[in-house]
Amino acid sequence: IDLKINGVRMNICAGGCQAAFDTGTSLLAGPARYMRQLSKALAVPSDCKNSTGLPTLSFLLAGLLPAKAAQLLDGDGDA
Repeated sequence: IDLKINGVRMNICAGGCQAAFDTGTSLLAGPARYMRQLSKALAVPSDCKNSTGLPTLSFLLAGLLPAKAAQLLDGDGDA
């Protein structure tokens, strides 16, 4: 996994690393050293006043992430 900011690779995980993505949340979390790098590169102030001018953040994943439709349903059968 790696990240791109405005199309430029960050090379955060040069030696390779693993990640878990939770599409049910808007939070972004990770090891402190990586999050500090990301926070510095994005330059987001604590009040988020520059949210409309933030760069594009892209996640680069190695390989395919297959999922069966049944895995995307919650317990009552709804997506």
